[in-house]
Order: sequence, then structure tokens, then C-alpha cells
Amino acid sequence: MINTLETTRSTSRRKVRIAVFQILCEIDSVHHDSRDVLARRVTSEQFSHSAEQFLRRLSGNVLDNLLEIDHIISTYAPSWPIRQMAIVDRNLLRMAIYEMKFGDETPPKAAINEAVE
Repeated sequence: MINTLETTRSTSRRKVRIAVFQILCEIDSVHHDSRDVLARRVTSEQFSHSAEQFLRRLSGNVLDNLLEIDHIISTYAPSWPIRQMAIVDRNLLRMAIYEMKFGDETPPKAAINEAVE
């Protein structure tokens, strides 16, 4: 039997990751202020309190650790300069690397699976 609470939490986290991905891409591509992008997204979506907290944590932490995350990407993909990567690719990598290396809420297998999905 499927645990409904776990399924709801998983769906909610997937929805949040999609929103964070879109936030990162907007900031990366058109350089809008991160606080404005986040505030607009929180206002326009109907996130539960816990989902909103996860959204704020994940987006803020990826942005706070961006230099170190980009250094990791550059170290393991030296033939792909970070600025020449597609915006989609680099922001998916940023999210996954943050969750695997710095985050403690998501098992690495789940972070990889979410990035692939």
C-alpha cells in the first residue's frame, strides 16, 4: 500500500524543485534580483508552509553556494566552461550538486533521480 503522506510530500518536493529550477534559470538568464523572483514565485503559487520553507531553503542555499558549486562543476567538467553550458544543464547540475554535497535533507540517490526526471 502506498503511503499517502509520503507520496504527497514527494509530489510537493518535486513541485518545489521545479519552481526552484525555474527561479535559478530566471536569475541566471535575465539577472533579475533573486529576492524579487522568489517573492513573486511564492505569491503566485499555492505552496504549503513546509513546501514554501523548502523552496526558500533550496533556492537560497544554491545561490549562497553558487561559487563553490560552479567550482565543483568546472573541476569535473573542465572541457565545458560553466558559461558555455546551457542554462538548463548548469542549473540542474547546481541543484543536484547542492543537494548531494551540501544539503542534508535529500539522499544523493533521490537528488540524482530528481535531476534526471
